[in-house]
Amino acid sequence: MNNETVSAYTYYPKGDVTVNVTLTPIEYTVYLTDFITYYNYCNETDITDTLPDSEEFDGWEISGSDIKLICTYDEKYSIPAVGTSYTSSGETQYFHGWKNQSDTSETFISSIKNLAVRSGIVYMKSVFKENEPGKIAVKFYTDLTIYTYISDVYYSIPVTVQADGNGIIDSSAIPEVTLSDDGYEFDYWYLKDDETMTAVDFDTYTASDGDEFEFAYKGKTYSITYVLASGYDLNSPDTVILPSQTTYTYKGSDSSYTLAAPTFKDNANYTGYNFTGWISDDPATYEYVESASVYTIYSSTKGDVTVYGRWSPWTVTFTLHSNYDTDTTSTKTVTYPDASVPANSFERSGYSFTKWNTSSDGSGDSYMYGGKFLWYSAENEDGIKSGDLIELYAQWGETNFTVKVSLPETDDTDLSLTLDSDTNCLSAVLIGANEFTWIIDGAESSDKESQFSLYKLDAGTHTVQCKATLNGMTYSQTLIVKITKN
Repeated sequence: MNNETVSAYTYYPKGDVTVNVTLTPIEYTVYLTDFITYYNYCNETDITDTLPDSEEFDGWEISGSDIKLICTYDEKYSIPAVGTSYTSSGETQYFHGWKNQSDTSETFISSIKNLAVRSGIVYMKSVFKENEPGKIAVKFYTDLTIYTYISDVYYSIPVTVQADGNGIIDSSAIPEVTLSDDGYEFDYWYLKDDETMTAVDFDTYTASDGDEFEFAYKGKTYSITYVLASGYDLNSPDTVILPSQTTYTYKGSDSSYTLAAPTFKDNANYTGYNFTGWISDDPATYEYVESASVYTIYSSTKGDVTVYGRWSPWTVTFTLHSNYDTDTTSTKTVTYPDASVPANSFERSGYSFTKWNTSSDGSGDSYMYGGKFLWYSAENEDGIKSGDLIELYAQWGETNFTVKVSLPETDDTDLSLTLDSDTNCLSAVLIGANEFTWIIDGAESSDKESQFSLYKLDAGTHTVQCKATLNGMTYSQTLIVKITKN
């Protein structure tokens, strides 16, 4: 009942008096604030389809976005249903109950009864939360935009996940992530406010309502495949060691780097070629392989890569000396696999060119025009190496020099001798042999090359024998040479 003042009357009875007091239940008003707003969020039906009949309440009406209910003390009323959930801006809110607007506790009211002890107004509000009743809600920031060149990142609106009331997050409920730069990949989750970015193990972690998680990311790792030689007739030496780096990690804005070169034990290398870097184009199909750019892993490089060895052929430069009077010179560069001794372009009156020699007096190594020199290899350690600079001096013979050669009566050996009438040089050929011995009139000459200049001989008749050893067998050929000097 209410506490309003009751009028007093004075009676003067002359005996016992019975006083009957009549109590009238009070009426009070309850406002369900924003009922219409949340009802429209949660439902698709008309508001009047679900409100209670007027008989249950002493009166009700829509007041703006609120529902106004007239209630009587000691009467119990069910609260009209507003809905179970609604979604706004991608986020779902779940209905938990009604509570007195002035109540700061988490106490919810399931029905209306005796909310007031005197006439007046009570304001009720509906409570919607991100978590379903009986569960807790946590948020995962799943979409990440990476601004590589300003070293900044931006997370989008989070995804809300429902965990059970004990704070256990089902791993299957954890959402997939999306990164704007596909060179990166997900690493682990951590609590948003954790400055140490410590990884969260959801098998043991107990979540609290409102926890928010961001994720750490890392550069993807890609493979590197090395193809040492392709497109050349080369055999990979057993002594080669490919670079140990077989993977690389995407680095975003970090600086680029070039792949290491292979290592050759004991300075071993491919005979005839120098390694000059890794390229991305297969030399077998790339026409300009010698000028192809060396492969570099840039900040934007992504994906598995196969690189091919780029090889530059050896070169040797000969400086040619006329070697008479005022010495004049010219140069000739020879590129592997060519091994031709340079031709002579000098002229000397009364003399014929006979050969080249590394010493001006002819005491050095001789190189015969039309012959071949030897490139360096494991089998020919005294051969010419890439980048060598060799001085050759022309050797001259008088023009009144004539030669007559008597060939052997039989040709029963694989070693053959031929005479170049222009240079008066004998050339020996035995397939597979690189060193020859010349024996003149029974005396062994110091010449070991495949060519022998007859200008070394005096006038007269000479026995010229050439010998070579191959695979344990000795081969020999002998000629009778008559020299005439007029």
